[in-house]
Amino acid sequence: MRMFSILHVSDLHRSEAEPISNQALIASLLADGSRFSIETPPIREPDAMVVSGDIVTGVKLGEPDYVNSLREQYAIAKDFLIRLTERLFEGDRTRVVLVPGNHDCCWNTAISGMAPVPDDDAPSDLVGELESPNSPFRWSWRERRLYRISDFDSYARRLDSYWDFVEEFYAGSDLAFPIRRDTGYNLFELDGGQILVAAFESLHGNDCFSSRAYFQPEAVASAALRLNDERRYYNLRIALWHHGLHSQPSYRSDYLPISSVYELIGHGFRLGLHGHQHFAEIGSHYVRVPGELEMVVVSAGSLCAGARELPRGVNRQYNVVVVSDDYDKVDVHVREMTRGNHFMPSGGASGFANGLVQLQLSSPGGNGGPMIDIDRIRRNELIMDAESHLRVGRPAKAFGILSGIDCDNEPYARRLLIQATEQSERWEDLAVILSDPQSAEELIQLVEALTRLDRIDDAMAHLREPDRPPLADHVRRELQDRLERLAAIRGRRG
Repeated sequence: MRMFSILHVSDLHRSEAEPISNQALIASLLADGSRFSIETPPIREPDAMVVSGDIVTGVKLGEPDYVNSLREQYAIAKDFLIRLTERLFEGDRTRVVLVPGNHDCCWNTAISGMAPVPDDDAPSDLVGELESPNSPFRWSWRERRLYRISDFDSYARRLDSYWDFVEEFYAGSDLAFPIRRDTGYNLFELDGGQILVAAFESLHGNDCFSSRAYFQPEAVASAALRLNDERRYYNLRIALWHHGLHSQPSYRSDYLPISSVYELIGHGFRLGLHGHQHFAEIGSHYVRVPGELEMVVVSAGSLCAGARELPRGVNRQYNVVVVSDDYDKVDVHVREMTRGNHFMPSGGASGFANGLVQLQLSSPGGNGGPMIDIDRIRRNELIMDAESHLRVGRPAKAFGILSGIDCDNEPYARRLLIQATEQSERWEDLAVILSDPQSAEELIQLVEALTRLDRIDDAMAHLREPDRPPLADHVRRELQDRLERLAAIRGRRG
């Protein structure tokens, strides 16, 4: 059975009290992976990896050399991800999806864009203003002082170290969508273009004084419009972000409003992956929009945090998310570090044996609604694209598109493929495509291709086979006479 497996890791920030090296971490992950095949049920080795934020620990407010400190932390994270990618995916970084977390937000850069607010300039409804998602005001409890974002350009650069790291990581990689710093999201294709992962920043307004979690305004709508305009269709849409959907304890504000998830559901996202809370939580969120779709939300624990940063009774964790061949189910395997830095099935995934959770995804057509044949939609789009290339004299481009489609059961696509192959003079490919000709025209084209390859005997054999499509007698005689003349010429030359 064909499946697709995603390694889901999160919160890579290292603990000063309990550091773990890249060498030890990679060795532990690979040792655990070597046991996947003997698990019950067996776990498919990862085909891709998503990292749901907090790549680094970050630096404290007021640290003098924070730029170099951040650079060193990202260098360690980059080394870890590159080495793991080389081990798991033969170095193909297009199979890795990254999103920032709150630790990736540079506090020192954020405060450089703020200025203290005099008491007489404070808004009358200060509490309401501070709770507004787009408010420029910030409150410092340590100083008992109100700040305002005064230089939005400086403030916006608080993620520059993260984006520098991302651009260095993907340098030279052939991504389906280019990396953008300014949109609030980035798009990635996995599984040969069957799966879309939209990585959303949940850091709008998050800084040294604010732990809030919001998507950038219009980010979800912008991503949906971009996919619509480019006519991209997928069997599964996955949303990736950093923050959780609820907070413990309740007075904390670092969780994503459930309205953001409703918006994702409305645009066809059926699986959500996040981190931040430092413990795996699986299957507890089935967020429903009445009469529409639903989303399964899965949290990964922290891969690198120490005991002081982890909830009581929870160790370092990661997930393996295995998507079924028909994209309607996921198996989530929670792996937890035990003594000696060894990972094993987690006993902390509450209510589920051996750290395994099996979840049903809603259909793309909606609950109880008709199924959308996304494969056919994508195939039709590709066929139309190939046709347009043929029309303007680019047969090689059309061949490249159509050769990636199963055209045997699509008569029009098969006809275009044959035409593109013939016009590109790819005779070997044409002989393979027409090895079982479906019509008299295809049999004639097959004979022509074999003739071009100087395979006269093979061409003659196809004409003589009784189960080939029937040809008019005069056409068959003309082809045979031509082949016999060519065979005679070849014999004289030999």
